[in-house]
Order: sequence, then structure tokens, then C-alpha cells
Amino acid sequence: MQTALARAMSLPTSRDMELLHGMVIPPTPIDGGKTGVTELNPGMAAILRVLGELTDELRRSIDFYLNQSENLEVAQIILAGPGGGLQQLDEFFTQRLSLPTTQIDPIGSLSLEVDTDKYPQVQRSGLAIVLGLGMREV
Repeated sequence: MQTALARAMSLPTSRDMELLHGMVIPPTPIDGGKTGVTELNPGMAAILRVLGELTDELRRSIDFYLNQSENLEVAQIILAGPGGGLQQLDEFFTQRLSLPTTQIDPIGSLSLEVDTDKYPQVQRSGLAIVLGLGMREV
């Protein structure tokens, strides 16, 4: 998503997630996939294209998994990683895949008291990976 956003906005590719974290994903596209913001914002159009491809791949993977046996089900999708905390991304996947989707918040789940300016909500799902690796002593 970050690379697609940078290309669409004619910016150099960077590891800084600030621009991406400022985006709010529209959960329900209207007018055949157009949201009304994509015409004005080529960055949003690029992100929605990437998310559309990701959604298609997730749907195929879920269908493959469910076809392995009769007693399998997918109850929930959990978003983790640096992009998993994008605003309304959980709602986007819930709408597109008809599965409850939740963004991981290890700080909230562990009831940690931290400076919210240092660890804003949009960055918290990226911490789940770091904490998980730390617990496994990787």
C-alpha cells in the first residue's frame, strides 16, 4: 500500500508510514467501486486498488481453507502489522468479506499505560508483531 501510495502521488518510496497512517479507508464503496474521493485523491484510488487485490486473495485463501473439510469455519479476521491499524480498515474487510474483522491493539489488550502521543491507535497493530517475536525470544 505504501509503495502504491507513493507512486500515485509522485513521491519517493519511503519506510516512513506517516502518510499512509493519515489515510482513512472508506469501508463501503458506492457507484460500482467509486467512493467519490478517488477522483480527487489518486493516492486513495491506489490504496483501494491494492486493498481490492488483497481482498480477492483473502477470499480465495478462505475458500480454499473451507473446502478442505466440512467442519471448518473462519470466525474472524485479525489485522496485525504496520498497515493493520489504518483507520476503518477493519470495517472495509468486514464489508468486503462478510467476516468480523478486528485490529489488534496489544497495548489495550494488555492494559498497558503508555503515552498516547508516542503510540497512537493507528500504530498499535504493528506492535503486535514486535511483542510476539519478543515473547518467542526471536
